[in-house]
Amino acid sequence: MSKIVLATGGFDPLHGGHIEYFEAAKKLGDKLIVGINSDEWLERKKGKAFMPWNERVKIINNLQMVDEVFTFMDDDDSAINFIKQVKAHYPYDQLIFANGGDRTADNIPEMIFNDVEFVFGVGGTNKINSSSTIGRVQRNWGWYKILYNAMTTKVKELQIEPGQSISVQRHSKRNEFWFVVKGECTASKDDKSVILTAHKQFTVPTNTWHTLYNHTNKPCNIV
Repeated sequence: MSKIVLATGGFDPLHGGHIEYFEAAKKLGDKLIVGINSDEWLERKKGKAFMPWNERVKIINNLQMVDEVFTFMDDDDSAINFIKQVKAHYPYDQLIFANGGDRTADNIPEMIFNDVEFVFGVGGTNKINSSSTIGRVQRNWGWYKILYNAMTTKVKELQIEPGQSISVQRHSKRNEFWFVVKGECTASKDDKSVILTAHKQFTVPTNTWHTLYNHTNKPCNIV
C-alpha cells in the first residue's frame, strides 16, 4: 500500500509559497497528486483567472516533486470530486489530504471522507498572496517581475507604460505565451500585428521576431 498525498488549489499564478506547499506535501507520502481548480472557480473566488487552466497545468506538471495533475469538477467550490477521482484510481492506497496556509478542520467540506487522513499547516501557515509584489526590475519601458523560475519554465509579469515598447526580440530555444491581465497593447510577430485587450492570449513560437507596444494612455500588464 502506497501513501498518496493530495494537494489542491488555483495556483494562479504559481509562487514560492506554492512550491513550499508542494515540497512539504510530497514529504508526507510516496506520491503527490495535485488537483488544479478551474478558471470558473477562480472567477468565482477573485473575479478572473490570472492564467488559464491549461497553462497552470503545464507549469505544475513539470515540477519535479509533482507526480500527477488532475482536473476535477469544482462547481461546489470544494475538492470533494477530486478526492473521489483519486480514490477511484487508487482504491487500495492510503490517501493524505494536505492542507496549506490558513485552512483548518473547521473550514473544509472535504472532511466527509473518514478513510482519508487530513494534515493541516502543510508548507507553513504564512499565506502569500499570488498578486503581491515579488521584486520589480525597472526598464525604460516599464518593469517586470519574476513570478516563477525553474529549469524549463519561467513566468514573468510585465508592465508596459503608455507609449513604450519592449525591444524587438527573437529566441531560438523558447516559446512565449502572453496573457493580458489588464489594459491593452499591440503585439507584433514577423511584421504582423494584433491588438490585445484584457484576458486575450498571444503565442510566440521559437525563432520568431516579436515585440509589444503600449499604444494607449494607461499601463498594460501581461504575464
